Amino acid sequence: QSFLENLRKRELPFELLSTSSITYTNENDVASKARDPLIEVFSKMGTLVLMGPSGVGKSTLTNRLFPDLGQRVGALSSATGRGKHTTTHASLHDHAAGFSLVDTPGIRDFGLTRIRPEEVSRYFPDWSEAPPCRFRNCAHVNEPGCVVLACRDAGEISSSTYKVYLNLLDEAKRVEELAIERKRSDNNRRR
Repeated sequence: QSFLENLRKRELPFELLSTSSITYTNENDVASKARDPLIEVFSKMGTLVLMGPSGVGKSTLTNRLFPDLGQRVGALSSATGRGKHTTTHASLHDHAAGFSLVDTPGIRDFGLTRIRPEEVSRYFPDWSEAPPCRFRNCAHVNEPGCVVLACRDAGEISSSTYKVYLNLLDEAKRVEELAIERKRSDNNRRR
């Protein structure tokens, strides 16, 4: 909940809604659906696209909004406790409340192309409100006086968010190393 609370404190250019496939209910009559916060917001938007990682519940949410649809969904993985990649193609659905929704397959991987390792932390906006670290070029990995590490240890930054940061940092380092190696190789060929 603290992640959502931190996001809500920021002046974001979009409305933030949270939902749960476990607690979300959907009555069958259109009059009661109009009061549903998701449907109320969605009805003002025209066409929406659900995008995100595999197994986070996009098709489950689609099924909740369209109870007669029966989109295929997978069981939670016993190993990770998360959903599994099930949707294989995008599908468009028109809702009686006046919006259309596109359910898309999950994103399994993505790569960083032009982000230098020292820029990765800029993509974690909830960290920007913390006071600056002791060192201007802090990588937030093991430096003394690192505010991000202190926030993580205090539970103000979730360990899962921090793990994502470390993975992206490693990816950015690999991409940078490959670019340097490619440049060396190109220079050697020109000689």
